[in-house]
Amino acid sequence: MPVGVSVPLSINSSEELMDELARFSGINTVKPETISGLKVKLEYHQAQALGWMHMCEMLEPFGGILADDTGLGSTWTIIAWLLIQKLQNQEDTHSCYGGETLIVCPKSILSKWVDDIQAVAGDQLKVYMYYGKNRDISEISSADIVITSYTVVKYDWNNDRNLLNPNWRRVILDEAQAIRNIQTERSKAISALKSRFRWAVTGSPIQNSTHDFMALLGFLFRGPIKMDRCLCLRRTISDVQTTGQLQNFPQLIPKEIKIELNEQERILYNKVRSKLDLCVETRTMIHLVRTQRLQQLCSHPYLIRSLNIIDQNEYEGESTFDCSDTSDENVLSLRNPIFHRNTPSTKISRAIEIINEHVLLEKKKIIVVSQSVALLEILNKHLYKDSTRQLKIMTLTGRTPQHKIGELISDFNESVKPCILLISLKLAETGLNLNGAKYLLFMDLHWNPHLEPQSAIHRLGQQNENVIVFQFVCKDTVDDHIQQVQQTKLSLAFQHFKKYTISKVREVINYFLNLLE
Repeated sequence: MPVGVSVPLSINSSEELMDELARFSGINTVKPETISGLKVKLEYHQAQALGWMHMCEMLEPFGGILADDTGLGSTWTIIAWLLIQKLQNQEDTHSCYGGETLIVCPKSILSKWVDDIQAVAGDQLKVYMYYGKNRDISEISSADIVITSYTVVKYDWNNDRNLLNPNWRRVILDEAQAIRNIQTERSKAISALKSRFRWAVTGSPIQNSTHDFMALLGFLFRGPIKMDRCLCLRRTISDVQTTGQLQNFPQLIPKEIKIELNEQERILYNKVRSKLDLCVETRTMIHLVRTQRLQQLCSHPYLIRSLNIIDQNEYEGESTFDCSDTSDENVLSLRNPIFHRNTPSTKISRAIEIINEHVLLEKKKIIVVSQSVALLEILNKHLYKDSTRQLKIMTLTGRTPQHKIGELISDFNESVKPCILLISLKLAETGLNLNGAKYLLFMDLHWNPHLEPQSAIHRLGQQNENVIVFQFVCKDTVDDHIQQVQQTKLSLAFQHFKKYTISKVREVINYFLNLLE
């Protein structure tokens, strides 16, 4: 096709998908009832995706980007496709490939993949988890699916061993936004994997800029584009609901809660902001760090206690502190009890109110998400202060061992008692299934609006009629600027998928290849 001709890159609706399938030999939606051994009921939009995957594996670059909203069941779609391929290739002796299918995902959802494969395909797909000190490369040849983490792939790449050696039939990246920075060792290691078919699965194909999408295309293409077709399937939850394809999907109810700093917090905020602004002007601190420190202050001043603008003389008790003295020497000192973990910040107090109202009284479950593990620890400490509160509190962060993550999630989802799960943002946005919760509370804003921990509860399989997501926003603080940045990034992603064309994709691929040279 001539370079100047514009053809849509992404599919954004059922009608577009059916038109695209019809363009190529009349390919139709796969009927799930015809898939032998399928243990679950697939929704119509998932069946449509199977037809699109069939088309993609017939045509160069032999794969694609499955970018449906997180929560729409892309994992089950992928597993159903692998089951179809297993049944079609039963007479294949694997002679052409050193391994069948390699799935790469964050370590937090390794066990979830194993459980989902069992749920969808039973024992028909043999799975080997290539992870941990005792991982054995000799096991991959007999497995239908090998599951590993991005960290393991990077480790093998650095040590020139194991996973890079086989020629895989198929490589699938889950949470594929993990390779968005092509300059990182992780992205280079993934690109070094050899395979016939390549898939990138992500609910957030664009997080910061269009370069994120370039990285996904670079993974798919190992040369110039040779044909025109839609490479990305992107359907949002609202799109699928509007077409009537999802009848029993829970409603997501967002609730923004404005936090008004108390008098002492406001005094501290203004003083710290002035000091940090001066640091930025004198180039002793970058603007991003300034914003992070001010946001931490809004959550709890304890989080900024180590700043060099804070007098490090230790807190000596409330009786020694004069709250009426608003001098820098008095306010910006660890003698100020506002810096102590035992002093509840306005945000901590409001979080406890929400927990008391919606978890204890309604006997429901809530997930509390924060960028700061230290903030979660402070909240945990204050929750435990009230020994009469009959509440089960769980914590899930990057410090949680991989083998305990699945057990903790099952415990939370299956508990019949009111529960709180305190979870770090990095883990919350990795595709975990926490559909036992009705509520989710964001303790702080993040620059990236595409981090979607709400998908942990707003997803297929959620038993509640609706799910409620609370978002704390501190009034008249850096949160106002962060929200503006979020809106800009959301607009960028929307415009990208509505207007991107094949002629633009060629420019993207050339850009990517030039960077690798």
